[in-house]
Amino acid sequence: MLTLKILVGCASDKGIKPRNEDFVGVHFPDGSELTLKGAVAAIADGMSSSEAGQHASQCCVVSFLADYYSTPDSWSVKHAAQKFYPPLIRGFTVKVKRVINPQKAWSAP
Repeated sequence: MLTLKILVGCASDKGIKPRNEDFVGVHFPDGSELTLKGAVAAIADGMSSSEAGQHASQCCVVSFLADYYSTPDSWSVKHAAQKFYPPLIRGFTVKVKRVINPQKAWSAP
């Protein structure tokens, strides 16, 4: 049986702010949800101009992951991701990676 192993790491720089307000979330679902929706990683840049920047970035990531996995199984990965955060949002992109041959190395762009 072939298996795909995904290792996740992240790094973020607080920049000129006194603290880092960025937020990263990764979800590895079980069973058919993994096959249909895949594993998802999301990152939100903290808003240093806001008093609740850290809370805002965390809410964005957590909400995106919950909303994405609540979509119908019949939706494509890209459609499900864009349904809640459409490309109209400045800087938002959806990158879809499908593993054609799990024996080859895979890495995110």
